[in-house]
Amino acid sequence: MLDPRLFQSYDHLVRMHGWLIDPVPDDPSSAPQLSDYTIAVDPMGLLRLVGQVSGHPRLGRRWITTSPIWQIDLQGTRARTSSRWYRLAAGFRDSLETEANPKAAVMAEQFLSPADAIAHLGHIRLIVERELGKQAH
Repeated sequence: MLDPRLFQSYDHLVRMHGWLIDPVPDDPSSAPQLSDYTIAVDPMGLLRLVGQVSGHPRLGRRWITTSPIWQIDLQGTRARTSSRWYRLAAGFRDSLETEANPKAAVMAEQFLSPADAIAHLGHIRLIVERELGKQAH
């Protein structure tokens, strides 16, 4: 459930809209890479990536939780957070051997897929655009 407080500040709505429409970079090679990641929902209802980062300008290589996600490309290979774009390597959900292990299959179902995340982000974008329209009048 999305916290309605996210959509009350006009300035915050403008920032969120900018992150939601930021064009995917042509050359993602300079973006940090996340591997063994999963997509988590925070208490405000926003999505975050949790995984092993490498090539981050400040954090180097370590496990991180990102700032909120605003975009994931349709191939699930890049994601835009509040602070930057990330390259996405194999996710934790993808690396589970679910066919051989029924417990792993149950665990995998508890994580959001990139397709689920894209749908959630589409919902957020609709709300942001609706609220921007209301507050602009």
